[in-house]
Amino acid sequence: MGPQATKPGHMFVADDTINFIDTWKAMEKLFETRPGKIKAIGVSNFSIKTLTELLKHAKIVPALNEIETHPYNQENELIQFCREKGIVVSAYTPLGQANSPILKDADIVKIAEKIGGDVTPAKVVLSWNVQRGVVILPKSSNPVRVKQNIELITLSDDHMQRIYNISKDPNRHQRFALVYDKTTETVFGWTWEQLGWEKPTHVSCLESGA
Repeated sequence: MGPQATKPGHMFVADDTINFIDTWKAMEKLFETRPGKIKAIGVSNFSIKTLTELLKHAKIVPALNEIETHPYNQENELIQFCREKGIVVSAYTPLGQANSPILKDADIVKIAEKIGGDVTPAKVVLSWNVQRGVVILPKSSNPVRVKQNIELITLSDDHMQRIYNISKDPNRHQRFALVYDKTTETVFGWTWEQLGWEKPTHVSCLESGA
């Protein structure tokens, strides 16, 4: 469940007649009445702002919050918040989208080269996310890459910190998995403020075409 609804056939227009609190209450009811079919309920793309509001009304704490998080959009405060509330964080697009600059990033590449062997930039990035307690959901149609994606390594504290330091560079703050309307500067009809997200320096996304 994402925080906002959109009008049927209009992915860039928010439907404010539906709110995530009412939707969550309906999900809680399903969870309580269908225990044999529904094992857990969770959310996606929730920020500290929207999670805080949801938790004021929730009887059941979300089991999981699925978000876009990678070295260029680290979400460290949100991950810590979720950890404190007992919410598992999973990362979709943990490597960014196709042709993502993350795998060519000088710091990431340098770490892979320093470790050596068959360690790739992708393996470094995935290992970093897992090592900080994030569940990863990498995608690939390449059997070799699929195998590489499950062969993680343990990064040193220095390597972990080097990747964390990327967040201090605003020029590398980037989101990849957005449906973003340049005209209204909204994501699925909501502003950055409504979402509770910091607006990134760069947005790589599917645009409205408007």
